Amino acid sequence: MVKQKAYGLLQEAINQGVGALGQSLETELKRHILFIMHDGMEYYPEKKPAGEDIRQVIKVLPSFSDEQFYYLQTRQLLVLKVSLPQGAGCLYLLICKVEEPEIPVIMKSVEPARLALTCFLRNEITVQQRVEQKTNDILSQAFESRQFCMEDFLADFDIRLDPSQGYYVMLVDFCRSIPDSTVVDFKASLMQFECKHREVTAYPLFWRGKGVVILQDLREQEGWASAEVDASLRAFIIRWQKSFSKRYGVSLSIGVGDCHPLRELKTAYREAEIALAYGETKSQRGFCRCFQDVGLLRPLFAGGIEPVLTFCRRTLGRIMDYDRDNEADLLITLKLLMETKSNYKATAEMLFVHVNTVRYRYDKIAQLLEKDLSDPDVCFDLYVAVRMSEILSALHLLPVRGSRDLRDKQHGRRASGAN
Repeated sequence: MVKQKAYGLLQEAINQGVGALGQSLETELKRHILFIMHDGMEYYPEKKPAGEDIRQVIKVLPSFSDEQFYYLQTRQLLVLKVSLPQGAGCLYLLICKVEEPEIPVIMKSVEPARLALTCFLRNEITVQQRVEQKTNDILSQAFESRQFCMEDFLADFDIRLDPSQGYYVMLVDFCRSIPDSTVVDFKASLMQFECKHREVTAYPLFWRGKGVVILQDLREQEGWASAEVDASLRAFIIRWQKSFSKRYGVSLSIGVGDCHPLRELKTAYREAEIALAYGETKSQRGFCRCFQDVGLLRPLFAGGIEPVLTFCRRTLGRIMDYDRDNEADLLITLKLLMETKSNYKATAEMLFVHVNTVRYRYDKIAQLLEKDLSDPDVCFDLYVAVRMSEILSALHLLPVRGSRDLRDKQHGRRASGAN
């Protein structure tokens, strides 16, 4: 009898969808229920990010098997689970208004639905994997290919934007690897924040471990000057950044490109990448930096990546070649010497080497470049080239030794409280 009912529910779910299965269970149990995926996405009664209170319940659930249950007595909430082997994913069935003595009877009533729920979970995981692959393919084309129609890309995500308007791109770096639930939190939080603060329209996506957000140009607002637009947009982003960071206990670093027509959204994306890399290469975390904020580098990068690459290779090529061939750290030493105004002792402390090592490296740099490192014009060109090379390295466009390892060491010292 149980098997017959299980196959009947499976057939119902296959033919009519998970909504029909949810309705059958609600009729059977005479209670409100929810289907929530492990990442916090709700699939019944409707497909959307689950409410924040429910997502928080999912996050703090203890480990328990499919045969067990979790009961939240203060909310009279019973949580059952259906999972796949090797931790591929799980689906939670939340049943509301359950008295503790009723739990055995309810679990017995739910048992015939487990086959259908397992089948739905397996299919949904497969769909998610295909969507992730398609998302990667589409975004790779959209932001990296020269021959691509931005309107076609957006239509694939059911994002309908006006080609006559301008848009920004915001990149969000979570500064560490994050669970799937944080991706759902990110999208849900931004959409909820947008509804609350209606001056900005945001379209959140997720790609290669970072949030990618398309923001509508506020210049369409009647009577708004450019400076007012920039200030309003920055204020919106920072408010959301602080709200999300505090609520979910993560540090967000944000880069924002300039406003561009829809057909040039790839340029806005690249500018957001540069703004984000600019902050990261200054050993900052938890910042919000716009492309406008990168100073002299802004007009230099505005000419495209190739001229910047050429300038860096022409100015620093001998040093980079020496570092590569000898596993040396001349380039990072040069950067720190210029930042400390040739303070050998301070540079040695930051590099964790003896001061005589810094003196030797300084002489080696001067020898390789065949330039007077005390000449202000020489120093100016070198520092601009060094900063550009760091950003290009962060964008994986130029191999540079030492910078990332040094930043990690410095962050490690600050975190441990070292002087």
